[in-house]
Amino acid sequence: MSVLGNTRLTVFPVAELVFRKRPPDAVLIATSAAKHDVAYQKRWGVDVRRARSLPAELEHKLMQLGKKIYRILGLTGYGRIDFRLDRAGRPYFLEANPNPEIARYEEFASAAEAAGVQYEALLERILRLGIRRGA
Repeated sequence: MSVLGNTRLTVFPVAELVFRKRPPDAVLIATSAAKHDVAYQKRWGVDVRRARSLPAELEHKLMQLGKKIYRILGLTGYGRIDFRLDRAGRPYFLEANPNPEIARYEEFASAAEAAGVQYEALLERILRLGIRRGA
């Protein structure tokens, strides 16, 4: 999930990585090819989208956990917190990315847009957060 802020945090809608054309027994791992290789993405139907079929209670829990982890790690400005859900829907923290890609069509900007924050406004908010922090 994408998080924006220094002290007061904004968490954008939870996103999921989807492999639409995967074999039924495939282990789903977000490899470099899954993230950056267009031919691989087309072959396996890889897409990042707003999480679907996620119970509201679980989405709220993930957002609270994401904020807590962001704060514990001392992240500022913007970052991404990655989780994986097991078959029972239990979340497991995978990693924090303190400098995720913020290009217009990458995950962070797409999540912001899903929350109604246009790309130019997102960049302006990130810059203002850095200035306020004194970075």
